[in-house]
Amino acid sequence: YIAPIITLERQKNLIQFSLKYYTYTLDYVTKNDDSKGLMIPTFIDKSGSDGGISVNINALMVLYSKKLDNSMMATEKTFNFQQNANEISRTKELLVTNIKAKIESLNFDLGQLNDQIAEEELKLSKVPPAERYYQSIQRKYEISNNLYTFLLQKRSDANIAKAANISKVQVLDWATPYRVSYLGVNSGSVYSTNILIGLAIAIGIIFLILY
Repeated sequence: YIAPIITLERQKNLIQFSLKYYTYTLDYVTKNDDSKGLMIPTFIDKSGSDGGISVNINALMVLYSKKLDNSMMATEKTFNFQQNANEISRTKELLVTNIKAKIESLNFDLGQLNDQIAEEELKLSKVPPAERYYQSIQRKYEISNNLYTFLLQKRSDANIAKAANISKVQVLDWATPYRVSYLGVNSGSVYSTNILIGLAIAIGIIFLILY
């Protein structure tokens, strides 16, 4: 009687952990505009398909990396910067939608598991009191032991995921207008050059006509 309950409790712990992860991720994405606190579900969620959330988070990390690069080379008014911001916004919207769908799916699965556990507990209540008491102690021990081992593994997985998301790039000194110079075409020099060329052509034509 106790073995099915322990198996179901293990599945319940897995789903509850995944629910906490997705709830945290949803809260982080909606309140922050960076990828520092994001972790790939591959390390955390073992409950099945993540509904494309891993793809969304990977895409968002890449976009935030581009945003950091753009912030060092361009202003917020440039086309590349605005395009990047729009892509981040669209990716975040898709990620939020997928996370909400995943949370709904996990809550449904959790409800199903609770119903199954209740059925097994009903069967357990029909065994003799002495055996029921022994199996109850065994159940608490097995569940506590499995939960402890499970949480240790998840902590290890979370550390790996966090380490994988930490950028290896270190900014030694941020660029300022006092340390950098514009390397592109200077509009003033273009205008001056064109005016001088125009004057030279005009003088040349006048010279040819008069002489």
